[in-house]
Amino acid sequence: MTKSKVVIGAFASAMLMAIGPVAKAAPLDQTCSARLNVVVDEWHAISFPPPEKPGVAVVVGRDHHEATGGQVTYIENLIRAAVQSCRDGNNLLATQEADQAHAAIAATSRNAFHG
Repeated sequence: MTKSKVVIGAFASAMLMAIGPVAKAAPLDQTCSARLNVVVDEWHAISFPPPEKPGVAVVVGRDHHEATGGQVTYIENLIRAAVQSCRDGNNLLATQEADQAHAAIAATSRNAFHG
């Protein structure tokens, strides 16, 4: 098994654990999988619990991160979309979606709200 297949397999496993099923497993393109790995690692590090409802006022994660339930759901949906775009071979769109997820994750830092 090549190193790239191990990394892609590890990424797919991490995605399933982090945000639930993301459609039927298909290999991820190496071009976009590296960027997605960074975003998923960020998401895991914060470790937001799943909101019971999207309207939950505050969801608190690790390392001084907080978000609304809607923000958590939005970020999860961006990550899912990026994974699907990558699987579909649309590397540019996958990278853009991953970058949007990264920016949304950064905005959950309490420092982003409190200076």
